Amino acid sequence: MAVKKFSARYLHFLIGRSLTRASPVMRAVMPFYERVVPMVDVGQAEHWRETQTLELDAAEAEFAAKLPDAVPPEITRDVALIALDNVAILGPTGAVVDETREAVLAIRGARDFPTYHDFRTMPSRPVAKREANYINMVGSYRGHAHFFHFLFDRLPRLYYLLNHFALGREKLVIVTNDDLPDFQREIYRALAERYPNISYDAIPQGQRWRFPRLYHIDDFQPIKRTWASREVTAFLRSLVLEGLRLPDTTPSRRIYVTRSDTKKRRVTNEDALLPVLKARGFEIVAPGLLSLRDQAALFASASVVVGPHGAGMTNILFSPDGARVLELFPSNKVKNTYFLLAKSRGQIYRGFVGGKGDGREWFSVDVNAFETALDDLLK
Repeated sequence: MAVKKFSARYLHFLIGRSLTRASPVMRAVMPFYERVVPMVDVGQAEHWRETQTLELDAAEAEFAAKLPDAVPPEITRDVALIALDNVAILGPTGAVVDETREAVLAIRGARDFPTYHDFRTMPSRPVAKREANYINMVGSYRGHAHFFHFLFDRLPRLYYLLNHFALGREKLVIVTNDDLPDFQREIYRALAERYPNISYDAIPQGQRWRFPRLYHIDDFQPIKRTWASREVTAFLRSLVLEGLRLPDTTPSRRIYVTRSDTKKRRVTNEDALLPVLKARGFEIVAPGLLSLRDQAALFASASVVVGPHGAGMTNILFSPDGARVLELFPSNKVKNTYFLLAKSRGQIYRGFVGGKGDGREWFSVDVNAFETALDDLLK
């Protein structure tokens, strides 16, 4: 299990937990709690629910039937705006805790035991915050800056708050991490331009902030959040494109997303695919080497996107309705992540399964089969 595998961080977690169990003094400056309690059980919750259906063409339905995780034809999404009184955010990890109950407060679907995502062996100084409408958008310090997870696991919360709850029309203070990557700063700037009632407050890693009241949006659904409503994906897309003031373009470019700049999930015979792609007008791009502005502009102008499974495919969010997507997988690691995103965006999706991946998920692709699949996509 990822949260219990032997690693330096897990070892530090065990040491910190042992120290605080043995010493109340250590526990006071470096909290480690054994209990996990759902936020909805201790806070006051308002709910907003919506149902979403999945519409597939014949080829997409055939691909969905082969996925290891079944895709239901319909889901109900339950969004809860939870008011939490007298709680704290731990700056070292972003965890929400109730210091009186000595418990971690978790969203629905989270693990029912504490992990090294919740606690670090790092002291934190308590800071009392004044009364305000604080909105928790602090992410775990393990991966809190990840492009994909910010866009789909966190940012939709603000869509629901601002569009479906009365609190969204009041003055809000959004609590963020203090070391935001540039793309998050740009998105938060665009958000504040669109919603003047928003301001920001960043929590340092060496502090834990105590709030008289803190709000958290828990947008629970029984499948990955890339299956989002058209309203959510339109909100995310327009927030970036309009916030960066990108001009409208006619989508005509063909893009191949390479992972040659990464250590995982590469196509080992990609050099053999490039002539096939270039002959059909494809540009070869590595999104991770581009700024948010350049990524968004590039994919907004794309009519076709092809590439192996990975974070670079997140950018199909910016591609238009009706864009065509071909995603490549190793046979032992087929996932539904971007299939669901493409369908949420109203795009045409095809999955292509290559050879078995190794420990790094590197895999090969049959060139002739790839050429046939590509031509079918382009028809």
